[in-house]
Amino acid sequence: MKTKIFIVLILSIVMADYTGCSNKKIDLRHGMNRNVCKRLSGKTVIYIIFVDTKTTKPWTGFDIRSTLDSLKLATSWIQNQAQLNSKSVNFQLEYFHAGTDYTITKELPKKMLYESINTFGNQGAKKINGWANSVSKRALITFPETVSFEKILLPPNRDPNKPLKPNDTEKLIIAIKEKYKSDNVAVCFMLNNYYKNDISLNMNMLSDMTPEYFINSYKNPTLISQQLLNLFGALNFYKSPEDEKMSATNNELIEKNYPNEVMLMQENKHLSELVISPVTQYLLGWTNTVENKYTKIFKRDLEKK
Repeated sequence: MKTKIFIVLILSIVMADYTGCSNKKIDLRHGMNRNVCKRLSGKTVIYIIFVDTKTTKPWTGFDIRSTLDSLKLATSWIQNQAQLNSKSVNFQLEYFHAGTDYTITKELPKKMLYESINTFGNQGAKKINGWANSVSKRALITFPETVSFEKILLPPNRDPNKPLKPNDTEKLIIAIKEKYKSDNVAVCFMLNNYYKNDISLNMNMLSDMTPEYFINSYKNPTLISQQLLNLFGALNFYKSPEDEKMSATNNELIEKNYPNEVMLMQENKHLSELVISPVTQYLLGWTNTVENKYTKIFKRDLEKK
């Protein structure tokens, strides 16, 4: 299944731009209530940019509509799960369009997303962030009313004597916040790559310095749901295979107690069969506590992909 390479890389990409940890282990609860995507509650704007490259299939009207259908299915499912757990989440889907243009063309650092993040070693995340900034800069033309970027969410350790230099993805998020009157914003870059064996990425989720976002190569509603929940602190409860031809291994404790947990690798189940378990609810900020037996699951090895 095409999502297997995605599994290999998700942990390393989650770590991008994070510097406050040891070389071996980190408690991934560090990503809770952090950066632009904090707690998943209230009005949340999902801003989608459809990106064309030379090596992906050009976006057609049908492709855009069918991908939006998958996004709507994913967000509706999350909203229903929130309601079942006495929480309120209201997604507002918006997407880039300038006149008759509904896509932005920008080549990846390498032909494939998988190559782009792996070829450059430790600079892979920087290359991807640079690509996202370039796309965001072009999307900003549709927000001419935004003239000031002083409202950026500042990291607590920022030097107040240094001038603000927000990158273009940060500027885009500020513009979205101002236009749609919401502090909860998730930016999603969509590649029309479902026919190839590439990856999808979540970026900067443990960072205070660079906003998180995701890049999606497919239109699978379950994968989209996982990526959206990742942005707000949820974790994938599976182990990446050493060989991409092998299947992922689900966490035994989660699989035993919550076999329909959405953050497990659920290759053979429809999204409607899945749930957001109490463990993921805790990571999303829907609850304040979690059973102690699950705390070991949150600690991951930084050196393994």
